[in-house]
Amino acid sequence: MMGVGVTPLATAAPITVDGSIADWASVPITASDPFGDVPDGDLLSVSFTVDGGMLYFLVQLFASGSAPKAVMFLDTDRNAGTGYPILGVGMEYGVTLVGTTSNTTPGNTYIGDARDGAWEPSNFPGALTAVYGSAFIEGSVPLSTLAVLTPGFDGEFRFQAQSMFGDNLDAPGTFSPIVVPSVPEPTSMILFGTGLLGLAAWRRRLRGNGGRS
Repeated sequence: MMGVGVTPLATAAPITVDGSIADWASVPITASDPFGDVPDGDLLSVSFTVDGGMLYFLVQLFASGSAPKAVMFLDTDRNAGTGYPILGVGMEYGVTLVGTTSNTTPGNTYIGDARDGAWEPSNFPGALTAVYGSAFIEGSVPLSTLAVLTPGFDGEFRFQAQSMFGDNLDAPGTFSPIVVPSVPEPTSMILFGTGLLGLAAWRRRLRGNGGRS
């Protein structure tokens, strides 16, 4: 496996998860896999973009006569020694994407929590949205969900992908930036407030001395 370095994600793309991928035309492919390396369930590419606090993804694959099926492994602390070890990453967050034979509705779609080293198919209600086409899966997950799963998540992540037919997207890498708003710690807020009070007192003192320090 080969690392691909730090790759900037496309941002502010107007993506709608609706089963049409025309709105992905301006989003660069994040990582791709050779065509024809497996006879069926051939994983072709994965794309990510960010808009309005959501991480959007598009998985493209060739599945002859069957619904698209794939799984993504997100390493949100970029440490292969934590989480669930798989395909060269330490997965904290697993996204299972299995379509029905109609290719229009999810058959088995969920987020798995693997922070403790075991992949548990825990559901996070309302967090994951996915729509299936004949040769793609598009979906979204709030960035806040990733932050909850991995405290300190700073917006960069590594990932691997695999089709349910055995094809791996063999390009793990670190992708950034995703801006995750941080909440100041209480101590920082107290120090900041104290500083403002001190500045106000100093300015009053200057006015009282006619501007002399």
